[in-house]
Amino acid sequence: MPKMMKRRKKSRKGKKHKKGPVDAEPEELVRAPHSFVIHRGAVGGYCVALTKDLRKVMEPFTASSVQVRF
Repeated sequence: MPKMMKRRKKSRKGKKHKKGPVDAEPEELVRAPHSFVIHRGAVGGYCVALTKDLRKVMEPFTASSVQVRF
């Protein structure tokens, strides 16, 4: 019975190009706490407005354009 062929491994050149982007974010921004502000279930207009206001207050580290599906 013939031998099975081995799987091809990536070369060093392929691994080298997989590094992150050159203009990465500063370390303090990466380590800062991030958050989502969402509502659960069907809510009225006041709660939706309150959710948007809270997102603006917590803006630098909060996803402000998240669409909630329920």
